[in-house]
Amino acid sequence: MMSSQDEDSEEGGSGAGLPSMGDLLRLLRKRKLIIGFAMLLCGAASVGMLQLITPQFQAQATVFIDPRDHNVANMKQVTSDLVANTPSIESETEIMHSTSVAGRVIDDLQLGDDLELVKPSGMTSQLKKMIASMMGRPEPAHATSMSELIETTAAVKPNSDQVVDAFLSRVTAERVRETFLIQVGFRSKDPDKAARVANAMADAYVKLQVETKMNAAQQLTVWLDRQIGELREKVFVTEKAVAEFRASNNLFDIDGHPLDEHAVARQMEQLTLSRNATAATKAKYLEARQVLDNKADISAIGEVLKANTITALRQQYTDYLRQQAAAASRYGALHPNLIKANAQVESARQELRNEVVRIVSNLKSEADQAAAAQASLEANLVKIQDILANHNTTSVRLHELEREATAAREVYENFLKRVQETQQQTDLQAPDARIVNRAIVPTVPVSPKKTLILMGGFGGGLGIGLVLALIVEFLFPSFVRTSEIEKSFKLRHITTIARFDRNAAPEGVTLSELRAILLAPHSALAQAIRTIRVAIGRQRKGREPQTVLVTSALAEEGKSVIASNLALHFSLSGVRTLLIDCDLSGRGLSPLLLPGGGMSLYECIMSRQPLRYAIVKEAATGLHFLPGVSKEQGSITPAEVLSSPLMAAALKKLAQEFEVIVLDGPGLLQSVDSRILGELSDQIVFVHKWGDTSQAAARQALRALGHSLGKVTGVVLNQVQADQLASEEALSSDDSDVKQKGRREPKLAA
Repeated sequence: MMSSQDEDSEEGGSGAGLPSMGDLLRLLRKRKLIIGFAMLLCGAASVGMLQLITPQFQAQATVFIDPRDHNVANMKQVTSDLVANTPSIESETEIMHSTSVAGRVIDDLQLGDDLELVKPSGMTSQLKKMIASMMGRPEPAHATSMSELIETTAAVKPNSDQVVDAFLSRVTAERVRETFLIQVGFRSKDPDKAARVANAMADAYVKLQVETKMNAAQQLTVWLDRQIGELREKVFVTEKAVAEFRASNNLFDIDGHPLDEHAVARQMEQLTLSRNATAATKAKYLEARQVLDNKADISAIGEVLKANTITALRQQYTDYLRQQAAAASRYGALHPNLIKANAQVESARQELRNEVVRIVSNLKSEADQAAAAQASLEANLVKIQDILANHNTTSVRLHELEREATAAREVYENFLKRVQETQQQTDLQAPDARIVNRAIVPTVPVSPKKTLILMGGFGGGLGIGLVLALIVEFLFPSFVRTSEIEKSFKLRHITTIARFDRNAAPEGVTLSELRAILLAPHSALAQAIRTIRVAIGRQRKGREPQTVLVTSALAEEGKSVIASNLALHFSLSGVRTLLIDCDLSGRGLSPLLLPGGGMSLYECIMSRQPLRYAIVKEAATGLHFLPGVSKEQGSITPAEVLSSPLMAAALKKLAQEFEVIVLDGPGLLQSVDSRILGELSDQIVFVHKWGDTSQAAARQALRALGHSLGKVTGVVLNQVQADQLASEEALSSDDSDVKQKGRREPKLAA
């Protein structure tokens, strides 16, 4: 089974779901009366509209928005120039179209009593009158005399807002592309008035710019003068407060730093030196004290206390020790020399200890003095810090007062400078725009646009006619398109066949129609049969034999004609082909193709004889035909015959003798025969009769195939009215398909 998407991919994929040019041309020809009537009606309405519309003239003046600086005083402007960007230009366009400019022009040109603004005319007013009369509103009374008319006109004063609105409705102001130019125009039935008002609009806009700047400068000057008086008083008060606070708190600076900060820095430096000296003295004292307390060897005292006396005493003590050692080695313990040496050593040791005690006492005094000096410096530092803290608190307040005085002074100076600039700029304001083209009196009206209205009338009529034609066509469909078939059946559309005449024959066909491929090889039906064969060939796998079932939803849909001609086409191409009439009800091909009777499919199956006994061959075409039934059926139904194992075995055996077997089956909805045949077939060609068989019935028949639905090669749309066929769809491009398959048309028998 192939979907419509596959079909599009093979055949160009051209717009499934969109009407083709053939559809549109056919629709135009068929519904030309509806389309023509709609065009004439809308065209006549546009002509009548032109008669009601009063011609309007429009004059335009061009204003240039100049982005250059116009500050002739060569200083920063108080009222800044216009910023030349798109939002600014668009804003200026809206200003030109504002009520302020409109009111100025109305006053300057005295248009307050202009009848064109006070009493609008034209189609709009006439339509309003018509609507008012239809709603039952009374018309205004007409004056019977000139005096009454004057009194009426004087008594009824026009509303200024209405005049301005009517005036603005005739004004156009738009930017010229991406430039700095703005075109302002006015539309009126009087060309002289249109030019005069357009020029007045441009002049009023330029004057309004200058006046706006001057008014802004004057208002700013008044406000600045008032602010300067207040600022001057504020500066005086703040500076006076700074001076009084500094004097009352005795705050004096040297090189920008308060004296208290210098004192603290010096005190901190002295305290640091004192702490270092105290620490060194105390360390030396503790070390010497430890030597004495531990009763260390006197010889180690010199290493601790680096004093000259200690060094000398230590040297003397060392000499006595050497002499003692020499005497001890020479004399006995009671020898006078040894006793003398011992006394000298003891005396030297005692002197060294006494000296150490004296030095340690001195170190203790120095450590106590250093600690006292450190304590004094720390107390003094605390006192200075308390004083500095008080001064810092006072300095914070002083800095606050100084900042207030500085800020007030700067604002005051800026305001003085701005006042001077504003006073100089008040009389030096230049507009941001200038007029580059003044409006001239128009000679050709701008409205109504006759050509556009006429084209719109007839074009709109054409569009309305097409819509009406499509609605009628939707309600009464009559054209055929490939995309519609594929969308409805979800299957590939193979070809479309035109309607042929009916006679009293099976399915209303004749023998000549069953053999159209032979008798009329260049007819549309023959071309369609070739297209069906190409579609079957695409689905065929290699050179395997194919059993093709041709069926439809109901009877008399033309399937027998297609099956017969398809089998003939295969046979004429040199393919060994068998056509089997599987409609065992007796209404199939057998009465026409084999009116003399003989053996049939039904009889062979019932008698368990080989089917080849019932096959007949046409000598001219080589086509083999197996009739379905030749006489009245027995008690066994066709469904039982077709579903029997003998039928499946017989078809399998026939597939070994024939390359293509074409089965002409009955309708899917009238019996289960074609459903059984679908299971025995390799491919299924589904025929749908246009106009008679509903699409719902066709879809129901396809669903009845069940698993065999995947074997459906495609849909053949049959018996379509000739005037509803699009040539590009009715006649399939089987010439190109045949070329793609590399096939050659056979020579037909006479």
